[in-house]
Amino acid sequence: MKCRLVFAASILLFTLAMPLAAQEETDISVNLMPYEGNPILTIDEGADWERGGIWRPRVIAHDGLLHMFYLGFLEYQAAGSVCYATSEDGVNWTKHADNPVFIPDETVAPNGVQGFSVFHDGENWTLYFIPWREGYLFYNLADHFLMATAPSPTGPWSIAEEPVLSTESALEWDYGGIWPLSLLHTADEYVLYFETITYPYNIGMATSPDGIAWTKYDDPATASGRYELTDPIFRQNTDTSAWDSGYVTNPVVRQTTDGWEMFYGGGKSQTPVRGIGYATSPDGITWTRRGDTPLLAAPSRMFLPEAIIELNGIHYLYYVNQMGWYPSSVTIDVAIINYE
Repeated sequence: MKCRLVFAASILLFTLAMPLAAQEETDISVNLMPYEGNPILTIDEGADWERGGIWRPRVIAHDGLLHMFYLGFLEYQAAGSVCYATSEDGVNWTKHADNPVFIPDETVAPNGVQGFSVFHDGENWTLYFIPWREGYLFYNLADHFLMATAPSPTGPWSIAEEPVLSTESALEWDYGGIWPLSLLHTADEYVLYFETITYPYNIGMATSPDGIAWTKYDDPATASGRYELTDPIFRQNTDTSAWDSGYVTNPVVRQTTDGWEMFYGGGKSQTPVRGIGYATSPDGITWTRRGDTPLLAAPSRMFLPEAIIELNGIHYLYYVNQMGWYPSSVTIDVAIINYE
């Protein structure tokens, strides 16, 4: 299946001009202001496709409308499907009357979908997703992800036969499986940021000339063991006292006129401190954390960034607000990003 991937200017995570200052830490001040009307999306307990939880919102601007794709679960560890909602202002959302809009055949994914990314190329909608086999949430995900395309957000979806990206060798740092998370297009190539599905979660990167054939980042300085073939680009903090020393997760990345920025989730092992952090990079590979504390955190809560978009000069960060690891405890919230 041939898929022509030419991003429109309106695509989520496309190159945006925004007030990110030069890469000097003293010049960067970023904060998040949660929307006072949060949550913007909650579980519909009467809907079979999401009564067990919602997760992983992805937001795209197209044709004067905001399009949100999110995961819905029949119950914990069962029946993950992609649902759809729309908004004109970024905070008031209407769920599609015929949800879910994507759930693959049981021969492809016996238990539906887990991680996914979605985008619009000017003509078609493309969705990368992880097939979910039956059984425990993390240990029965496929070690690859697939690509599906559709003429509209609601389908019909056509799934490519061959995997887009996989983790097949124990010499790869992400052996065991990855989540496709943040996708963007530079002047030269497509860039995908992903994380491992096993703890400790770290963040990797892959590039592609066409969005179909991908090459994972490899640091030639590491040539042995699990880092022989591929390497992460962002790891948990080496300072064991830091709030993100346990893991880093859920990268939301975009390129700007002054560099690259990343909002990411993180936590410290065996503590309830789980929040959203911020980092910058001159090249998308080498990252510098900004600040010693998360931008957003609260006791007994887990905040994970999921999508970022600009609307009428305002930058919105969509995130999940979660009481624990279970999707049934999730609401989808939004915050305004302030750059000073």
